[in-house]
Amino acid sequence: MMPITPIVKHLLILNVIVAIGSNLLPQYGVYLPFYSADHPYFQPFQIISHMFAHADLTHLLFNMLSLYFLGPMVEMALGPKRFFGLYMISGLIALAAHFLIFHLPYLMASSYIQPLPVLGASGAVYGVTIAFATLF
Repeated sequence: MMPITPIVKHLLILNVIVAIGSNLLPQYGVYLPFYSADHPYFQPFQIISHMFAHADLTHLLFNMLSLYFLGPMVEMALGPKRFFGLYMISGLIALAAHFLIFHLPYLMASSYIQPLPVLGASGAVYGVTIAFATLF
């Protein structure tokens, strides 16, 4: 079994902290998932915080298992800085894809229906999974 690497360890901890916070903070008016900029709950920090948000405990568990098993090998191959960059860029690309697929058609339509908020941790973890598949 491969030892856990520093960036993977920090990402696992950060994801769990955000999962706990996403259940506690809305009662104080702070929302971590990404909402579109015209939504009343939108806050600029959500562009980054959505990359660590999960819908429920099962979502968190399976994303973190993927990160735990695949992440160390990818981090050792790429190095810590490039691995963290991969994680963040994958999350931003997932946000852009979600916006283009779900938000843009509604913005262009005459009747705007608010799509669901984005929980982008899966997009960032999929980037690590794709990197693993590509490298190995």
